[in-house]
Amino acid sequence: MHYELEEVVKDVYPDDTKFDIRTAIQIGIRESIRYRMVPMKFQKIVYRLHTDRMNGFTPVGQARGSAPELKF
Repeated sequence: MHYELEEVVKDVYPDDTKFDIRTAIQIGIRESIRYRMVPMKFQKIVYRLHTDRMNGFTPVGQARGSAPELKF
């Protein structure tokens, strides 16, 4: 890692009103990485998107931010 790169890790859980983390079963974690330039340094922001199953449905957390999502 470069000395001018700051790494920020954010855990993102589903924001559905029916979601209860105590009764949910974790299926997996996906990572979404975004870079941001702040004067004199770069920030690498890692969003850990938690996917859980609860009572037959699977709510998914979404990374919030101003950067557009890239689709290939």
